[in-house]
Amino acid sequence: MRIAKIHRLLGIFSALFVIYFAATGLFLNHSHELALDKTSVQHENVLDWYGIDKPKNIPAYRVAADWITQWQGRIYFNDTPVTNSHYHLIGAVATSTFLVAALEEEIWLLTINGELVEKITSPGEKLGDMKKLGLHNDRIVIATSTGHYLADADLIAWQPYQGNDVTWSSHDSLPDQLSSAIFAQTHSITRERLLLDMHSGRVFGTAGVIIVDLIAIVLIVLAISGTVMWYRRSKRLAQSRQK
Repeated sequence: MRIAKIHRLLGIFSALFVIYFAATGLFLNHSHELALDKTSVQHENVLDWYGIDKPKNIPAYRVAADWITQWQGRIYFNDTPVTNSHYHLIGAVATSTFLVAALEEEIWLLTINGELVEKITSPGEKLGDMKKLGLHNDRIVIATSTGHYLADADLIAWQPYQGNDVTWSSHDSLPDQLSSAIFAQTHSITRERLLLDMHSGRVFGTAGVIIVDLIAIVLIVLAISGTVMWYRRSKRLAQSRQK
């Protein structure tokens, strides 16, 4: 009778945990079909729990109706990655036919859809370090440590420019929607990872792992006590039939 009481109490205690583990295990078993392994967690409270800070303001440059920005060494057109670069993005402008992004040592030409066409070495060795990027009558102007220079149509030849009618590229804060989309691509916490950590208890740290271990022990005890109870009951039934 004592074993039955212990079995009953442990069963009540572990019932919710069994449902919890069954539910998380069911989702994990179908994580690929549900695309959980490809979907990043975006909830700020969950990311805070993992110690990941979501950026509040990602510097970006508006080009017509689109944005060019850099985050963690990667250049983005809106929320689409273009390519990586260890050079710092210093400006971006839109001409009538293409987009131009200026990095410390390179000038990139992109289509109006953000596809990289060509990388041009910055004329910094001859003209000085590039500081700013701008437009004058649909032509590219750069500001360097030695002055302002106007490019030809092919961005090959540069000539000194003394005019003041240049529209300089200036950075602004990326819209929250694009910032969230970019951030989701750069951290490793997917929904599958979250479910795995919930299933194992790791999401709650060391205490969570210990609790899961205790629940596992409780389930083992339930299995043993249930087997013992079944054996005793079967033995009693067999003895009563013999009488």
